[in-house]
Order: sequence, then structure tokens, then C-alpha cells
Amino acid sequence: MIEETLFRNSNANNSKKFDIADHLNRYHSTDTLDELQDFSVALSLLALNFELIDSERFCKLLQLPNLIGAEGELQARIALEIKLRGNTEAEVRLTQLRSFMLQNERSHHCPILAQSLLAFSELGRHEPNHQPLRQWLQLFSKQLQLLGWPGNSSAEHNRRQSLLWQHCSQRFAASSKMLGTISLASALGKLQTFLKQSNVNINFDDRRQISLVDIDESQDLLFDFVWILSVDDRNWPEAIKPVAFLPYGLQQKLDMPGSSNQQQLDTALTQLISLRKNTKAEMVVSHHTLEEELSIRPSALLKEIAFEPVNANQIIVEENSSNRITNTLERHEEALHIPLLADEKVSGGTGLLSNQSNCPFRAFARNRLKAKGLDEFSYGLNSLVRGNALHKALEEIGLQLGDSKKLHSLSPSQSGELTAKGAEIAIDYLRKLHPETMTPAFSQLEQGRLTNLLEGFLLLEKQRSEFTILHSEKSMTWQHSQLSLNLRIDRIDQLIDGSVALIDYKTGKFTNYKWFDDRPDDLQLPLYQIAVSKDTDQPVSATLIFQLNAENIGLISPMELTDFGAEVKVNNQAKNFEGGWSALQDHWNRSIHALAEEFESGLIAVAPTHSTTCQYCELGPLCRIAETDQSQILLSEDEI
Repeated sequence: MIEETLFRNSNANNSKKFDIADHLNRYHSTDTLDELQDFSVALSLLALNFELIDSERFCKLLQLPNLIGAEGELQARIALEIKLRGNTEAEVRLTQLRSFMLQNERSHHCPILAQSLLAFSELGRHEPNHQPLRQWLQLFSKQLQLLGWPGNSSAEHNRRQSLLWQHCSQRFAASSKMLGTISLASALGKLQTFLKQSNVNINFDDRRQISLVDIDESQDLLFDFVWILSVDDRNWPEAIKPVAFLPYGLQQKLDMPGSSNQQQLDTALTQLISLRKNTKAEMVVSHHTLEEELSIRPSALLKEIAFEPVNANQIIVEENSSNRITNTLERHEEALHIPLLADEKVSGGTGLLSNQSNCPFRAFARNRLKAKGLDEFSYGLNSLVRGNALHKALEEIGLQLGDSKKLHSLSPSQSGELTAKGAEIAIDYLRKLHPETMTPAFSQLEQGRLTNLLEGFLLLEKQRSEFTILHSEKSMTWQHSQLSLNLRIDRIDQLIDGSVALIDYKTGKFTNYKWFDDRPDDLQLPLYQIAVSKDTDQPVSATLIFQLNAENIGLISPMELTDFGAEVKVNNQAKNFEGGWSALQDHWNRSIHALAEEFESGLIAVAPTHSTTCQYCELGPLCRIAETDQSQILLSEDEI
């Protein structure tokens, strides 16, 4: 049971507003020092001494308001976190972090923090590898001060934390002789253990205007205002708590605390009545009315005391005993359309229309609000990085091949050289992004994996009919009214009849593309064909997915292809589609233009096309779809 109380203060009547942020006091009898937020921050800052730094923990440090230079570099540090999440591993070296901070022409330029971290490292670099604990503690104090911990010494809270740190350091330093000379890592480990085993009393301070205390601790205190939380039939009275190691009958006979329901009932009622008598002004009790699908009822004990029920849609603020203000919450219906402004230019890639097709709100949030979930740090190579590396290798092979005639003329040794060179380019790309992961042994394993995929790729290419590679990684732009979409086509091949085939490399295992739906889930190939058809005189006769992963190396097409040579898997929806390739192009073009116009009209409905659309979407906290019934908001043809 938690109880929020407003304590009497001689200055309370001089101000009508309480500064909750400055006067909040959590009252616990004891906590361990490592559990205190400020000391936890101190341990995280000292962990920067290690050779490898936890990237997630470092990003949390970037958010600290008291970290050196935080006020002046606030926006830059936000940009730095976004940059780090997209370009570093789960563990990173401090030198690599500083290299990002010192990019002075970028939005994540943080020179103050970079300089402080350099000085932080220099302090540790000049220390011997092993020395007494007392010397390490002196170093730690200097390093923390250098980074601004615990903050402005003029602030009362920070001053107390600084004094508490000094006191703890003095106590811990007493064991210096017993421990002898130890390493920095050992000193940090023993410091964390010491803090974990050390309790600190946080004494109650009646000068605080707002405190959080439990019901037992509130009994001997006097209040101006009281707000009791969770007064429902599950928490008031509390369930019995018999001692596990004593006979239950003996506990009831001796009337031990928590041994009977009647005792819990009497105690709860006594506490409630006592608390009401000790409250000068108003006491409010509240509880949740619904938890998931379970209805919550108020405690039956409330019948013993007269309380005035309050409407859940109203907030009552008591400024003083003679002036009551009631704020009524208003319901606001969100608009379904926010059209593009006349001068609003929107750019993006194929994902913009794919987002609009899958869920209009997703397109609005990502492409107009620029909302994006933070990337997660990963250990090793994630699928995105592996896919980009393989694309680098395939681009190099495409540039070297030129056409199918050259491919068939290659000897086994020349083919091996070609795949080895492509794999080497991919490995170099991975080393730049993930230097810690790409050790010599791991690089060799990754090169073997890439080589096997590239050999399978060349083997399938040799089965194809005659072709010429016109472009690799071709950049194009498709415009529609205010939209300007940037496309990058992996490959454009000219076939023997003069038409072109558009190829997109995929390293994932997904094959069930909804190309024939009214709202296709992936508009990459449809957008490629409409852009190429508009930009060139050569007709597009095929769009294909070239799938490359450990389980499958093959071609996937929306429609059946003749005279292509190699085996091509056809989409399952093709058999139910009336018409051929031209009809599919017309269907795609209508869908693309309809979705583009829908985006420009500003449809922002939270309406996923399929039940699985939200599965990997990070915008749930923004659209709050969990608060609605998804089965009732799926888009249908009649609604759009």
C-alpha cells in the first residue's frame, strides 16, 4: 500500500503551487547504496574505465542533466544516441565514441563531452596497473568530478550525495591495507560489492511538501492533505501473512500480527480512521476500476467512513479551504485527415507507400512526423548488416561480370577469384562497422559463409537465358505531385528480346508477398517497374526477388516467366489473378497512385491492413492501438 501525503509547511500558504519535482521525498527505512540512483550513475560513469563499454548504458548516461556540458549539448547528445544506435555494437571502445563526438560538421558533435572523456581517460592512463585501494578511490573521485557528478554543489541534494560518497569512500578505504595492491577492474568490482552490502538510512524530513509513505509509516504523522491509492477489495484489508516456520494455530492463539482475517480487518479500519483524524483538510481515496478484463471494486471498509464520491472524469484541486476549483476533462475526437500543406515537400523511399498501404498512421508518423523507434544494440552481426554486406559483394560481382557470355567463359579458378573478391569487399565493410566482432577467426568464418552464398548465386545465374547487366545499384526518383521518392534498384538486366528485368536481392526467408492485394504489403517491385517504365523506352517484362540465404538460393516472381532459363518460383496468388503481366502492371499502377493520393490527402487512421501488421511495428506507444480492438479497425476495401 502506497500513500501520497502533503505535509504541513509554514510556507505552504505563501504559494499556491507545489514544486513536486524539487520536493518529492521517498521514505524508505533502508536502501543499499548501489540501489540509489545517484550512486548507480556513479558506478556507470566509472565503468568508462573499462576497455569495452556497454553502449546501452552509455546512452543512458547521455541523458543525464548533470553530466558535464549537458545543457549546451542537449540536442547534439540526442543526435549522438541515434547515431550510435545505428552504427555501433553492443560494446564499444571509448576512443570510437569520441570519434563520433568530434565530427564537427555533424548534428552529433559534442566537443565538451569528448574533451571531458579524454581527460577522464588520461587520469586513468597515468595510474599504475596495480595499486592500493585508497589510491584507486582518489582516482575515482577525481574522475567523477571531471564528468560533473553528482552535479552542482550548491544544490542541497547534490551536496548531500557528495558528502555521502566521501563518507563511504573513507569507510571503504579502511580496507586498503588488507586488500593490498589490486587492479582497476578489481577495485571497481569491490566498490560495487561494498555499496551493495552497505545500507543507508534516508531519514524522514518534515520540511518536504510531498512524500510517499506506506500506511504503517503514516500513523503517527499529521497531514494537510492525504491521497490514498489502491483502496480496493483486494488490498484493503491486506491478506493474512502467517509466519512460515511457526504452527498456524499457535500464531492465532497468540494473536500474532497477520495471523487472522479479523485482525487484518480491525487493523485496516483502525489505520483508516486514525489517518482521517490526523488529516487537517481533505483526504482522497482512489482505486482502479478496471485491470485488464477484471473489474475492481472499492474496499468495503469505506462504508465505515463517509466519503464524497468523485466522478472519474473530474479532477478536484483544493487550493485553500475556501476556494475549490473543478477541472473537467474534455473528450477530443482525433481528425482522420491532416492534408499536406501547400509548401510541404515529402521525400522518402519505397517504404513511404508501403507504410501507407500497411497502415496510414504508420506512414504519417514515420514520413511526416519523422517518428522512429530507437535501434537496439546487438551483439555480433544482425541481419541488416549482413544483408548490406552481401549487397556490396553482389554489386562488385555485377560490375565485373557485365553479361551472361562473360559468366559462361569464366574458368573455375576465375569464378573462385570473383567470389573471393566480392566476399573480401563485404568483410572490409563489416570490419569498419563492427571492429570488435570481426576478429580474424570470425572474419574467416564470415568469409566462408559469404563465399558459399556467392558461389550459389553464380551457379543459378549460369542457368539463366542470355542477359546483359545494364545497371547495378541504380538510383532513380519517382515523383507524384508533392511526393518525391528515392529508389535504389539492386539490378536491371536486359533480356534477349530487348526488354528489361528488375532484380531485388533479399537475404531474408520471407517469400509470401501480397503483391496482388488491393493494398500490397510491399510496394518495392511495383514502384521499381513504374519508375523504370517512365524513365526508359525499354519495356519491363519481369520483376524478381533473388533470394540468398543459407536455406535457399532462388528466384521469386509475381507472374510465371517463360524462356527465362533458370527455375523461378511463382507467387501463390498468381493462379487466382485474372490477366497477365500487363494486367498486373495496371493493377500496381492504380494501387500506387491511389496510395500516393491517399497520403497527400492526409489520411492518418490507425488502421492496419492485416492482423500481423503491428507485429514488428515500434509505433505502438504512439498510436496506442493496444487500447483498441484490432479486429474492428482492419482496413477493408469499403472503408478506403
